[in-house]
Amino acid sequence: MQDNKLLEMKESIVKELGPLVTDDKLEPEERFDFYYSIANSTLQFDPLQNAFSSAKQIDDKERKANCLLKLLELVSIMQESTVDKQDIKS
Repeated sequence: MQDNKLLEMKESIVKELGPLVTDDKLEPEERFDFYYSIANSTLQFDPLQNAFSSAKQIDDKERKANCLLKLLELVSIMQESTVDKQDIKS
């Protein structure tokens, strides 16, 4: 029961945050941090894709590399999560 309430709250928070980040005033690093946080907490593809797009726009090569590595780790986690869900169904 409480898990459902937490999931609903998470979805509401994500909906509230969405319009705040579409502002073009944000630097690519700020957009990356935002979308990465959303992708990490929801394990959803769309914010992951947005984080990747933002990371590609980062000029600083070291920061860009760090962001891409974080995304690679998150993709692995998401893949494991998908495999775990499939194992449960079997």
